[in-house]
Amino acid sequence: DEEGGAAGAHAALRREVEAILDAIPSSVRVFDLTGTLTRLNGAARAEHADARRPTTLAELWASDAPLRAAPGGATPAERDVRVLFDDHPAVRALQGETIRSETYVVRRAREDGEHRVIESYARPVRDAEGRVIGAVLVDRDATEKARLARALEAQVRRTMELNERVLTEA
Repeated sequence: DEEGGAAGAHAALRREVEAILDAIPSSVRVFDLTGTLTRLNGAARAEHADARRPTTLAELWASDAPLRAAPGGATPAERDVRVLFDDHPAVRALQGETIRSETYVVRRAREDGEHRVIESYARPVRDAEGRVIGAVLVDRDATEKARLARALEAQVRRTMELNERVLTEA
């Protein structure tokens, strides 16, 4: 039966796509045009494992309380700026924009209770005619990268101070 074959092929393709998404260590979320979460991978599920898992983009934004991270910043600080909902990468992708590597500080589940630094990537999902019908948001945890950058900056400052002292004393 041709219909059964198509349905079986569709089911197989769906399982394949889900396996690919779950193999990605970054969080992947897909939103429809209304901002409703339609698909997420295992990493995204793990970030919001409790009963308050966001089901819309607005809920994700409210839960994360994203801050635009200052360079090298891994924790919320006065220099970090609250991100307005309309500036969220997924909202901008729903408007047709492609976002490549913007860094934010968010509140997401961590064993140590600290905030996370994430690098966000987003792009619109388009139909066959090119109209935006949704958005894909990929968040990569960059907390350790930010911590290492801060440590390196501190070492560079210390080295410069020691060099200055040596030059002064010489």
